[in-house]
Amino acid sequence: MSLIKPLTKVITSFAKQETVCQAHQHMRKNCSVSQNILKKYRLVNFARSVGLPLFTALNGQTGHSHANALDSNTKDLVLEFYEREDNSRLTSGKKQTATINKVKKQKRWLLDTIVNLHEKFCAEYARNCISYATFGRLCPFSVRLPTSKDRDTCMCKKACKCSADVRQTVSAWCG
Repeated sequence: MSLIKPLTKVITSFAKQETVCQAHQHMRKNCSVSQNILKKYRLVNFARSVGLPLFTALNGQTGHSHANALDSNTKDLVLEFYEREDNSRLTSGKKQTATINKVKKQKRWLLDTIVNLHEKFCAEYARNCISYATFGRLCPFSVRLPTSKDRDTCMCKKACKCSADVRQTVSAWCG
C-alpha cells in the first residue's frame, strides 16, 4: 500500500503534464506511459480515469520499425522466388513434408546453390536486391538443399547390380 501512494502521485503529475504535451505535439511521446508498467503495478484503470495517454508495447517494443527493416513486398518476392518451378522442385513422396508451428508443407528441393539463386534474384529484382545473409534467412522452411540421404533410390548390391544389368542391356540394344 505504501508503494501505491507515490505511484498515484507520479501518475497524476503525468496527467497534469498532458495539457502541456497537447500544446507541443512533438513532446507527446514523452508524456505517455507504457501500459506494461501500469499493468505491473495494476494501475491501468486509474491511469485511464485520470486521462493519462497510454501506448501499448508489443513484447517490449514500442511498435516502431527499424529504418532498415525489409518491407513485406520484398519478403513476399523472396518467398515466391524460392518456390518457383525453375528454382526448386516438389518432392515425389507423399510423406515428405515439413511441419513448423502446425503448418504442414510439401518439401521442395533447391535446383541450384543459394549463392547462385541470390545472384539470380538480384539480377531479376534489381530494385529489391538484398544481402546474401538476408536472402538465406528468408528461405521458407519447406525449401531445402538435397542431400544424399534424401534420395529415394536404394544403393544396396542388388539394386546396383540390377541398374548395371539395365545399362548393359540398353547399350546392347542401342548398339
